[in-house]
This record gives sequence, C-alpha cells and structure tokens, in this order.
Amino acid sequence: MLGMSSSIVTNNIFLILYTDKRFMNITCWSDRPLRNILTENQEAYDKIDEDQSRVRVDLNEYPTYDVFGDEIPVYTKKGYKICRRRAEEAQPCGNLMDLTIVHTLFETEVDQYGNA
Repeated sequence: MLGMSSSIVTNNIFLILYTDKRFMNITCWSDRPLRNILTENQEAYDKIDEDQSRVRVDLNEYPTYDVFGDEIPVYTKKGYKICRRRAEEAQPCGNLMDLTIVHTLFETEVDQYGNA
C-alpha cells in the first residue's frame, strides 16, 4: 500500500500528516562498494552546487571518513548527496522536538516598512 496522507486546516495553519513516514535509529552502517558508486555517479564534488568554492573530487582517492569517523559528504553535479554508506540495522524510534522554540518555524524577517 502506498503512503497515506491527510490534511487538516485549523486557525490558518495547514498541517499534513504522512502515515507512511517513520524515524529510524540506525545502529549499524556499511560502506557501499566503490564500483557501484562510480557507476551511478560519474562526477562528485565536495560541496553542494550553490557553493562557488566547490571542487570536483576523485572518489578513488577522496576519503569516506574524517578523523572523527564521521562520513565526509560528497555531492552530484546537481548538488544531491551521494550515499556512500547504507544502513544495515535500524530500529523504529520516535522524534523528539523542543516545542518551546516551535515559533521559530513561523518567523519571518520584516523590513522597516513591515514587508515580510
């Protein structure tokens, strides 16, 4: 069955609920084979496409992890992240959000004339 969604409009707030989306706690990662990554992505860059200082990288030479063991992201020519790892073990989990700062989702910058 495809994902289901419903919409609610209350007090000028539009809320969409997706019932097929879940948060997953990934407990184990594995590296994808380099040959598969190279087949799917002929070009890779160190930054997203909007960054003027981005540089094309050679995935044969470019490290997957930094000194702290975190994945170093690489991107396609169009700026999409290239997945160099895949989740091996994952468990469903909840999402916690600090609701004391939820108002920041609705803030806009207003100029001196009151225009958003």
